[in-house]
Amino acid sequence: MSATAAVWSLLSVPSVVFQANRISAGYPLCISHHGPSSDVSSIWDLRGFSFYTTDSGYKSTSGWYFHGTLTVDGNDGRQYFNWSPHRFRFDQIEHPERFIAPLRSLCEPSPAFWSEF
Repeated sequence: MSATAAVWSLLSVPSVVFQANRISAGYPLCISHHGPSSDVSSIWDLRGFSFYTTDSGYKSTSGWYFHGTLTVDGNDGRQYFNWSPHRFRFDQIEHPERFIAPLRSLCEPSPAFWSEF
């Protein structure tokens, strides 16, 4: 059981990277945790157990927290995506302005996001 959990955690890293690159299609992007500790400062922060929050799925002190977020500056403006650890993919967040825990200030998309690690 613990080996399966460890494999799941490690496999999330290439999945996050692949999904982020596919969605951003070369546009500036950034990835962050959602909530009080938002920085993703290394590739290891994308492991399943690091990129996961126990505050997800319910309101906690009037804030709704996602596991991790992808922010992309594309042709259609700034878009936000939530990491789904069960589906191993980012899902677009419709109406990001409706969340009390803000999405807009988590990170600043950069064309050199991956090289900044």
